[in-house]
Amino acid sequence: MNLTTRDITFTAVFTAAACMVGFALKIIPPALVPFSLLPLIAMLAGGLLGSRLGALSMTLYTLIGLVGLPVFSAPPFGGLSYIFQPTFGFVLGFIACAFASGKILENKKKPTLYRYSAAMLAGLGGLYIVGLTYLYLILNLYLGREAGFTELLMIGFLPFILFDLLKAALAVSLTRTIVKRINILPIQKHI
Repeated sequence: MNLTTRDITFTAVFTAAACMVGFALKIIPPALVPFSLLPLIAMLAGGLLGSRLGALSMTLYTLIGLVGLPVFSAPPFGGLSYIFQPTFGFVLGFIACAFASGKILENKKKPTLYRYSAAMLAGLGGLYIVGLTYLYLILNLYLGREAGFTELLMIGFLPFILFDLLKAALAVSLTRTIVKRINILPIQKHI
């Protein structure tokens, strides 16, 4: 991967944004799957940086948390033991979210409102596919809790999807506005 100084800077900005948002959520009482603004950050990372750098920024966020810094939104907030938490799948899902959001916007045509919307919805799809699959595996295989499909949706999907769709709409609006006004973003190499 050949990265320019600009690529490294933009990637670091989104990694830092993810860390700040994850860290800030520790003041909200945690649920099994806590409310988070991280899906918005992941969609913006993919939409503004592209699939490669967007996914890299969310991967760095994940690695920072796994080495022990308290950037995740649920206890123990960081460290390798977090991989055994039901919410870790959603952390991995942020990588898929950024990648999917960015991939749809990476072609030579100028993005339309439809393509921006499709990109953010694909990002949410990646987030939920990875997050819910991991949640199912942890609950059923590691914690020994018999969780079926309906319970999985009640725990990790239905309480959050409306808010995440609103975050996707905000990501569409912000990404379109920023791409129109700033001509130095990495995603614009593909537009």
